[in-house]
Amino acid sequence: MSEPGSTAPHHRWQELFEELKRRRVIRVGTLYFLVFWPIIQIVDIASAAIGLPDSAMRYLVLAFFGGLPVVLTLAWLFDLNRGGLVRDSGADDGGEALIGSRFELGLIGVLVLVVAGLFYVQFTMQEDSAVVAEPGSTEEMRAMPAEDRSIAVLPFETFSADARDRFFADGLSEELLNVLSGLSQLEVAARTSSFAYRGTRKTVPVIGQELGVNYVLEGSVRRNDVDDLIRVTAQLIDARSGAHVWSNTFDRPFSDVFAIQDEIAGAVVNALKLTLLGNEAKEIRTHDSASPEAMIAYSMGQSELAKRTKTGMQDGERFFRRALEYDPNYAEALLGLADANTLQVAYGYEDRDQGLVEAQEAVDRALALEPELGMAWASQGLIHTERREKEQAKEALSRAIELAPSYAMAHMWYAGLLDDPDESFRHYEKAYRLDPRSPVAGFNVASQYIQRGREAEAMQVFGNIIEADPNYARAYHLAATVSENRGRYADAIRQLETAYELNPDADTAYRLAKINNLLGNFGTSDEWIARAKPLEPRERLFLYDLIELERYAIKGDMDGAKAVAVRLSEPGDDLFSSQVAAAMASYFIGDYERSVSYWESLRTGKQASIMIDMGDGTDVMVSVAFAYEQLGNEAEAEKLLGEARSRVTEQLDNGRKDAGLWYLLAQIDAMEGNDQMALINLQRAANEGWRDYWLPSLDPAFESIRKTRELQTMMAGIETQMDLMRDQFAFERSFATVPARSLEGG
Repeated sequence: MSEPGSTAPHHRWQELFEELKRRRVIRVGTLYFLVFWPIIQIVDIASAAIGLPDSAMRYLVLAFFGGLPVVLTLAWLFDLNRGGLVRDSGADDGGEALIGSRFELGLIGVLVLVVAGLFYVQFTMQEDSAVVAEPGSTEEMRAMPAEDRSIAVLPFETFSADARDRFFADGLSEELLNVLSGLSQLEVAARTSSFAYRGTRKTVPVIGQELGVNYVLEGSVRRNDVDDLIRVTAQLIDARSGAHVWSNTFDRPFSDVFAIQDEIAGAVVNALKLTLLGNEAKEIRTHDSASPEAMIAYSMGQSELAKRTKTGMQDGERFFRRALEYDPNYAEALLGLADANTLQVAYGYEDRDQGLVEAQEAVDRALALEPELGMAWASQGLIHTERREKEQAKEALSRAIELAPSYAMAHMWYAGLLDDPDESFRHYEKAYRLDPRSPVAGFNVASQYIQRGREAEAMQVFGNIIEADPNYARAYHLAATVSENRGRYADAIRQLETAYELNPDADTAYRLAKINNLLGNFGTSDEWIARAKPLEPRERLFLYDLIELERYAIKGDMDGAKAVAVRLSEPGDDLFSSQVAAAMASYFIGDYERSVSYWESLRTGKQASIMIDMGDGTDVMVSVAFAYEQLGNEAEAEKLLGEARSRVTEQLDNGRKDAGLWYLLAQIDAMEGNDQMALINLQRAANEGWRDYWLPSLDPAFESIRKTRELQTMMAGIETQMDLMRDQFAFERSFATVPARSLEGG
């Protein structure tokens, strides 16, 4: 029993409750919750559509909890009734409520229903229920030819200002793309091309037409900073009509992202109604070991590697190594590391032995983890190519195409190994079709177009490359080649200067040195040579001796030209390229025994396979055939000339436009005693852009026609054309609105 004058605890709580009711604090708190909570739910549901950043939800929740005590305090201190806002004195002053109790209860009831409805909507979204918008579309897809089953995965949008979240979304998109690429019945546009449409205002039908796909998968990723949940929204769209075929929303913990990838991939395959063959369903694989941080680093590495510059390859390698620090068993990152090393070797940016050893170790680890991963076999094929193991390279790349038919790089690398020019061209085109926004795929197919005389198509591809990546230096080599073929040397030099400014490599400097040498700008040529030679591997240094030889010949100093040839005929090393140059130089100076000796050493042993780096060796074959003939070995000479003619005519019959091929054919005709055809084919070479008018004066093959009026007139005409081009170049440079860039400072 309580002592006199005291109040029992339950009486105090009851009095407090009654006072809270009288001051309408409970009602205000209830209304505050019922009004504010639907706002939070609506913003949560609609934020992806209206593009609110993730931080908006955090600030809204903080505002809700921060505002609650303020509202309750104001309700205790003040009363809002029909008499207005008055200070509550603590006594019942009998003020009439502003809103009647019956209306207030009705309002609360409505708000309760709204909250319940919003909870239901959110719960339904979290159940990942798929929505098929086109009832008849599945039958249409079931009847669709296999070649029409094509899809592009656009980079998923992210509504966060955090760059890290963007790379996460990119990684999610890329992993999904890789999963779908493993399905042989589905052609998937490559990452480089689909990712080029980030933030674009182009419609899905336009994107589908440009990428050559019938379906587009797009979506968004939003991460909630409060509970670290991510919401992935994905939708499949018919690119031909713009209609939504399927859509879905996935809410998962951030750590569960790879399960989301597999769910989306499975749902897309189901929506497309593809019939998987054999064990293809198993190729929709999980990535339980990979971390989101590894995926982010991998995505950044791929972006850098695609640039194909020295810095890009080195940065790509660094990002792949970072990905492997997060997850040593991340197969794709291992392959990225392998490709970065192999490509640096191929471009001359890394030591061959060290780079290929590291690349092979990475590929071996990736294949041990996933033996059926097509990308791994493609990387293995690239390594074999750089080791000059042609048959092994073809076998590995063929396996890669079988396992990952939508992997563009496999087709591109495979094309360079094929002897059949038509089949090679088909694979180059396939790579470009799979990845039309890839600069390197575009460069290769455009180069093929130029070789076939389809320069207009090559320039169209050039435009596409520049649109996708205006900083891709090799694209300007394409334009320079077309300009050079048409005799527009000033344009060619400007285009190559642009390429060098973007990527100061040895090949670009060499081309600038050679063109300036041809135009008689010997001082400028020497400046470019000084820039190029320190960057060149030893295998290419003989090219600068050839520039020196050409310079003497242009000046009319044939004795000086022959002196350079004598130096080339006595190489101080056993490099394959030096031996090839020595065989050719010996032919030009009439040392036929030495020419044959070099040739016979070249075509035996392991060095014979290195001819892949020097073209097909037909020019050497023709020269050595002449040497055999002069030494009395008619049978060997006839055999080599027959093989050389077969090679040249096959390439010309396949539509290859190359002035050098017509020159070789003229050489063969002259050696076989067909002087008239030799002159005709020399003229054809000139028509195709051949400008080395000084060469027949050195070439022993043309001894029989060297002093004929026809040949002298033809060479004089080409020399006159070159003089006019030199004058035009000097005129254009002197009136250029922008001074020519100085070579100082790069």
